[in-house]
Order: sequence, then C-alpha cells, then structure tokens
Amino acid sequence: MHINYRMSVLDGFPHDFSIITTFRSKKDRRGSLFMMYSGATSKESLGLDISEEPRLIYADQNGLPGIGGSPRFRVNMVDGE
Repeated sequence: MHINYRMSVLDGFPHDFSIITTFRSKKDRRGSLFMMYSGATSKESLGLDISEEPRLIYADQNGLPGIGGSPRFRVNMVDGE
C-alpha cells in the first residue's frame, strides 16, 4: 500500500510518535515493513527493513545518518516463528 504521508498527518509530522505493529513473516522472506520518502529528494527518510538483522532506516534533512549509519537489531525477524 502506498500513501502520501501528508494525507495521513494533515497538521504536519508529529515530534513525538510511535509505530506499533504485529506481523508474521514466512521463513527467509525479506522486505520493508514500511518506508517514508523525502518529498524533495525521494530518498528514504524513515523505514523498517525486515530480515535476519532488521534495520531502522532514518535520515534527517541533511541525509544523516542514512542507510549506512542506521541501527541494526540482533533479532531474526524472518525465522518463520
């Protein structure tokens, strides 16, 4: 599903927010659970990649820390359980 985030946050993106989700992945499936893109550059701004070592992707208006500096988590989210 694709949606322009401005349609979901009409008063601007909140400073404090939470994303709560539950999902079940088939074994060894990888992908993005969600991804937000910058309107100006169309680069990834906020997202969650699901894999054997999931990564929270985020970047500020200067593109930092970007994909290479985004934190990874030591939990396998695609083990099929």
